[in-house]
Amino acid sequence: MWGKKFHRKNIAPDQLLDYAKQRGLICSLDSSLKKLTSNRHFHFKKEKQKGVLEVTLLANEIVLNVHQNRQGDWIGDEISAWEKSFLI
Repeated sequence: MWGKKFHRKNIAPDQLLDYAKQRGLICSLDSSLKKLTSNRHFHFKKEKQKGVLEVTLLANEIVLNVHQNRQGDWIGDEISAWEKSFLI
């Protein structure tokens, strides 16, 4: 599994969803975490392509994950775009 954390405050779930939509991603999962229901976990896919980008929104950070069995050719470019445009 690949993962990266970014420290950032005051990001609303709607901001993440809007950004993903602008990037042409489809949200296939949007759920609360069991222990901290204010935290959210998302799965993003790209239409007709393999792979899932997982995004977890915590109080002070965003965590991006890609599991070994959920890799896709588009994910590397997508992670770079999130880093440049949104997370850093």
